Formats: sequence, C-alpha cells, structure tokens
Amino acid sequence: MTRIILIPLAAAALSGCAAASSPPAEKPGPDRLTQLLTGYEPTDTLQCIDPDRVQYSETVRGGIVYRSTLGHRIYVSEISPACITPRSDDILISYPFAGRYCKGDRVKWVSRIGGPSGFCTLGRFAEYTRAQPAE
Repeated sequence: MTRIILIPLAAAALSGCAAASSPPAEKPGPDRLTQLLTGYEPTDTLQCIDPDRVQYSETVRGGIVYRSTLGHRIYVSEISPACITPRSDDILISYPFAGRYCKGDRVKWVSRIGGPSGFCTLGRFAEYTRAQPAE
C-alpha cells in the first residue's frame, strides 16, 4: 500500500520539476558574442591564458568567452565547427595542461541534468581590452 501512494507522489514531484525547467536552448548566436564584446577592442592573439585571472566563462556559437577577474579583458577561444558542441546552459569543464588554458587543451561540457553533452579542444585566444573613452 505504501508503494502505491509513493509512486503517484513521485510522479507529481517529477512532473513539477519538468514543468519548472526550461527546454534545452540552442547556443547563443553571433549576436551574443557581439553583445559581450561591446566596448572592447581587439589587442592580441595568445596561445595561453592564466585561469587565475579568469572569473567567468560562457559558451557562444563558435567559441568560448573568458572574462578576466577585473573585467578589463575578455579572451575568446574559437572552437572548430566540427566539435560536438553543447547547449547554452551546459557546464564547461577544462583540462588545463601545466596550469594554464592553452591552444589544444581539451574541454568538455556536462549537461545540468546529467551526462556529457560535448567536447572539443581550445583554439588560440583573441584578447580584447576595454576601450578607453574618447577625450
């Protein structure tokens, strides 16, 4: 008798969770990258970046955006279109070699509901710095 009651309760709880979560979204498009880079100027191309200086990362269509701790720099690592890429809400996991994020390092994404959802290797990093206001 206890099992019969628990099954409908569990089903109701799970259906509530399913309704509360949003359906998987597609990766944000190129306009999202443009939005993130507004107010920044390209300055350099780097092979590696120091993860201690990165506070935030976001996957956008065609790349991974890393924002520096102070927000003065943004690094964009291009990823190949041949990579198995994630949905926009997946969690990025990096495997840095020698303590830095470098071109050729492996990355993967894990779905928030469980299991891997994509993998790739990092490309070169395009560095952008906050534009100085015109005087």
